[in-house]
Amino acid sequence: MSEPAAVLPRRLVLAALAAPALAHAEAWPSRPLRLVIPYGPGGAGDALARQTAAALSRALPQPVVPENRPGGNTLIGAEAVAKSTDGHTLLFCSSPTMSTAPILYGARLPYAPERDFAPVGLLARTPYFVFVPTASPAQDLPGLIALAREQPGKLSYASIGNGTVGHMTSELLARAAGISWNHVPYRSYGAIAPDLIAGRLDVVIADLTTFGPLVQSGHARVLAAATERRSAFLPDLPGMAELGFPGFDGSIWFGLFAPTALVAEVPRLNAALHAWQAQPETTRALAAIGQVPAGSTPAELSALIRADAARFGPLIRDLGITAE
Repeated sequence: MSEPAAVLPRRLVLAALAAPALAHAEAWPSRPLRLVIPYGPGGAGDALARQTAAALSRALPQPVVPENRPGGNTLIGAEAVAKSTDGHTLLFCSSPTMSTAPILYGARLPYAPERDFAPVGLLARTPYFVFVPTASPAQDLPGLIALAREQPGKLSYASIGNGTVGHMTSELLARAAGISWNHVPYRSYGAIAPDLIAGRLDVVIADLTTFGPLVQSGHARVLAAATERRSAFLPDLPGMAELGFPGFDGSIWFGLFAPTALVAEVPRLNAALHAWQAQPETTRALAAIGQVPAGSTPAELSALIRADAARFGPLIRDLGITAE
């Protein structure tokens, strides 16, 4: 169910009242909308964003056009939406853009999530998994942890940058398991894959988009789901709870956000998302790109952002992680 405007966070209601009149005095939307995607084309996130745009286009009287605005670790696209004044621009993004970027960038962040954005709703979650090279002596996660304990600080893991979910999840696992290993940041998962295959990396925690095919071709091995419970995508693999790490969640979420000037349209947009997510064909379409539908109210998405900041913030500060 979508959240009534009466129970929207008070700050968003006040922002809407204080905002200058938008250019669209007529019924909204009065022209096509842009859905800004702060990533390059391709990949599961981009595919999900385009499916979201198509669903909103069917629900609204105007089309929703996806627009890739990559760069700056998603900051370029998010800033563009935060500063938009046309009343017809929305943002698709994942958890770090809203939850960890403020901690990593501080005063350098060109937007303020709570001031500049109205959460619309959660779209989907992408489960992460633990991958190792085929030649790795680790046959399961306990074996990988034992290997790391035998060689403190020797094993290397990859991510696509400081503060990303893969980076944070790998460090949370290290802390929970009492091990230490070395972080090697890359620009993309595509760049990580050859080094994992060749054994120049020991582990990567990521989604199935890039590394699932490597497992199928015999070039990598997957040890466990990095989520608390088993994943429907690979149900034979144990989840973290049964491996001794209850409450561990290594997944990334994607959500829809509007500039705060559009807060009055949030209930309508949220209802459109829920109607789309309730359709069986949506579950099938998202499963094909490694995603699990996960709806929410705007308030629940706000709470999720705060929970992620509380979960990752101490880790970022303790390890001295900074933006690249």
